[in-house]
Amino acid sequence: PDQIGHYRGDRYVAAMRAIYTQAHAAIRPGGQLILILKDHIRDGQRVPTVERTIALCQDLGFVLTDRFQRRLTRLALWQRLRKEHGLPVVEEEDVLVFVRERKPLYD
Repeated sequence: PDQIGHYRGDRYVAAMRAIYTQAHAAIRPGGQLILILKDHIRDGQRVPTVERTIALCQDLGFVLTDRFQRRLTRLALWQRLRKEHGLPVVEEEDVLVFVRERKPLYD
């Protein structure tokens, strides 16, 4: 229950902000942060986790340089059952590549 993956809403965003803040401090200017994640379904609606993560990372000083989306070829049993019953399922994941901004040589 204490895994961040179980957090929802503001609690999840706050936990991920802390992690991405620490990553930003640890990564040298010009270094990369690469994330693989996907949206999820809550109460029958798609939750835009990927878009929120992009905004959060950009707010912390990362620059999104590449974004790839791939279709999942294997769904978990519970996802297949949901899909068979006509319920929404997220069938793709995103690979996000961020670069920590370099500081300009001259201001």
